[in-house]
Amino acid sequence: RVARSVTDGIDEVLRSDVNRLLGVTDPTLTDAYEATLSVTPGMALRVRNPFGDIVIQPTDNEHVRIAASINIWETDSTLAANLLESLSVSAEVVDDAIVIGCTGPERSRKVGVDIVILMPKTRIRMTLMSPTGKIQLEGVRASTLVAATNSGDIRFSSVVADTVTLETTSGDVSLHGIVGALSVK
Repeated sequence: RVARSVTDGIDEVLRSDVNRLLGVTDPTLTDAYEATLSVTPGMALRVRNPFGDIVIQPTDNEHVRIAASINIWETDSTLAANLLESLSVSAEVVDDAIVIGCTGPERSRKVGVDIVILMPKTRIRMTLMSPTGKIQLEGVRASTLVAATNSGDIRFSSVVADTVTLETTSGDVSLHGIVGALSVK
């Protein structure tokens, strides 16, 4: 917990330094997205977020609740509004899968979208992808769980799954209390 706290603190300092270099300390525009979807055993959850973090936590609720915070760091208000308008966050059920995704401008360091998912105890298949954001799960049950990132960290705690497959190119992997067949690359 201490290491996680220190790492989060360092991440926050680095993020604030980058923003200060860009001349912006707080987001110039913010928005939010929320959705609630039904889930049944055997379904899949697929999340792709190219703009930030994916956090999944347990809930006693019987529905999946999704909340995304959208941040734009752009000093020009017209450009900021255009960036915000070009972003799309969606959550829908497609062919027995809950699909959560983000689309928007390619390679924009001025856009951040963090997605928090409150997941019931229903065991489903999960596939989570975030090229640069961290993927964090706590107290989750799944039949199969796949998480991939290029440079984001992967942090799992108290996760129970038949199989857990994790892959990151340059991020850190932190695991605590994992039950199931585990593959980490």
